[in-house]
Amino acid sequence: MPSAVAEANHAEIRVKAGSELITHLQCVTERDNARVARLLHDELGGLIVAAIMDIGWWNPTLKRMSSIRSRSFLERDRCCTLRST
Repeated sequence: MPSAVAEANHAEIRVKAGSELITHLQCVTERDNARVARLLHDELGGLIVAAIMDIGWWNPTLKRMSSIRSRSFLERDRCCTLRST
């Protein structure tokens, strides 16, 4: 039958091993969280840059299209006004 000292030593070893395991699992969890955060940051950053580039392209294009439509509408309106007089 093991002595009380041997049992205490064995319990201390188990507690230390458990503590080391907990520390290791926390480190692994933090590393995984950091990796996921980096991936999300990169992915969202890429999507935002793409959206900004699209807006940068569409903004002048839509203004130009709007200008063309306005001129076309004014020309049609002027043409109709000239015909009715």
